[in-house]
Amino acid sequence: MATVSTRTGVHSFEDFCWIVEDGQKADLIDGTIQKVTVLRLDGKGRYRDIRPRKGRFHSLVISGFWLDASWLWQRPLPDLLEVLRLIRGPA
Repeated sequence: MATVSTRTGVHSFEDFCWIVEDGQKADLIDGTIQKVTVLRLDGKGRYRDIRPRKGRFHSLVISGFWLDASWLWQRPLPDLLEVLRLIRGPA
Protein backbone atom coordinates (compact mmCIF):
# COMPACT_ATOMS: atom_id res chain seq x y z
CA MET A 1 0.00 0.00 0.00
CA ALA A 2 1.30 3.41 -0.95
CA THR A 3 1.35 6.23 1.54
CA VAL A 4 0.57 9.70 0.26
CA SER A 5 2.04 12.68 2.04
CA THR A 6 -0.59 15.12 3.27
CA ARG A 7 1.94 17.96 3.15
CA THR A 8 0.79 20.47 0.53
CA GLY A 9 3.35 21.24 -2.16
CA VAL A 10 5.42 19.80 -4.97
CA HIS A 11 7.86 17.04 -4.10
CA SER A 12 10.23 15.59 -6.68
CA PHE A 13 13.07 13.17 -7.28
CA GLU A 14 14.65 13.46 -10.74
CA ASP A 15 12.03 11.81 -13.02
CA PHE A 16 9.32 11.39 -10.39
CA CYS A 17 7.15 14.11 -8.91
CA TRP A 18 4.06 14.29 -6.77
CA ILE A 19 1.84 17.23 -6.02
CA VAL A 20 -0.33 17.28 -2.92
CA GLU A 21 -3.17 19.75 -2.54
CA ASP A 22 -4.47 20.14 1.03
CA GLY A 23 -4.29 16.39 1.62
CA GLN A 24 -7.40 15.88 -0.53
CA LYS A 25 -5.75 15.09 -3.86
CA ALA A 26 -2.39 13.83 -5.03
CA ASP A 27 -0.99 13.84 -8.56
CA LEU A 28 1.88 11.44 -9.18
CA ILE A 29 3.93 11.98 -12.33
CA ASP A 30 6.49 9.31 -13.21
CA GLY A 31 8.65 10.34 -16.16
CA THR A 32 10.55 7.05 -16.19
CA ILE A 33 7.46 5.08 -17.29
CA GLN A 34 5.48 8.06 -18.63
CA LYS A 35 2.53 7.59 -16.30
CA VAL A 36 0.30 10.03 -14.44
CA THR A 37 -1.73 8.86 -11.46
CA VAL A 38 -4.34 11.08 -9.86
CA LEU A 39 -5.56 10.14 -6.39
CA ARG A 40 -8.50 11.77 -4.61
CA LEU A 41 -9.59 11.31 -1.04
CA ASP A 42 -13.00 9.63 -0.80
CA GLY A 43 -15.64 9.96 1.91
CA LYS A 44 -14.07 7.10 3.89
CA GLY A 45 -10.66 8.78 4.08
CA ARG A 46 -9.02 6.55 1.45
CA TYR A 47 -7.24 7.69 -1.69
CA ARG A 48 -8.84 6.39 -4.89
CA ASP A 49 -7.26 6.26 -8.34
CA ILE A 50 -9.01 8.59 -10.80
CA ARG A 51 -8.90 7.46 -14.42
CA PRO A 52 -8.67 9.93 -17.30
CA ARG A 53 -11.67 10.42 -19.59
CA LYS A 54 -10.63 10.19 -23.23
CA GLY A 55 -7.00 10.63 -22.15
CA ARG A 56 -7.79 13.79 -20.17
CA PHE A 57 -7.74 14.53 -16.47
CA HIS A 58 -10.49 17.04 -15.63
CA SER A 59 -10.20 19.51 -12.77
CA LEU A 60 -12.82 19.55 -10.02
CA VAL A 61 -11.61 22.99 -8.95
CA ILE A 62 -11.37 24.92 -12.23
CA SER A 63 -14.47 24.42 -14.34
CA GLY A 64 -13.60 23.40 -17.90
CA PHE A 65 -9.89 22.88 -17.20
CA TRP A 66 -8.32 19.59 -18.25
CA LEU A 67 -4.88 18.16 -18.95
CA ASP A 68 -3.86 15.63 -21.58
CA ALA A 69 -1.14 13.61 -19.82
CA SER A 70 0.56 12.81 -23.15
CA TRP A 71 1.61 16.47 -23.35
CA LEU A 72 4.03 15.86 -20.47
CA TRP A 73 6.10 13.41 -22.54
CA GLN A 74 6.28 15.43 -25.77
CA ARG A 75 9.68 16.86 -26.67
CA PRO A 76 9.68 19.68 -27.19
CA LEU A 77 6.74 20.40 -24.90
CA PRO A 78 3.66 21.69 -26.71
CA ASP A 79 3.27 25.42 -27.18
CA LEU A 80 1.62 26.91 -24.08
CA LEU A 81 -0.72 29.23 -26.00
CA GLU A 82 -1.88 26.39 -28.25
CA VAL A 83 -2.55 24.17 -25.23
CA LEU A 84 -4.57 26.96 -23.57
CA ARG A 85 -6.58 27.42 -26.80
CA LEU A 86 -7.35 23.69 -26.87
CA ILE A 87 -8.46 23.69 -23.24
CA ARG A 88 -10.60 26.81 -23.70
CA GLY A 89 -12.29 25.36 -26.78
CA PRO A 90 -14.05 27.31 -29.52
CA ALA A 91 -14.49 31.00 -28.74
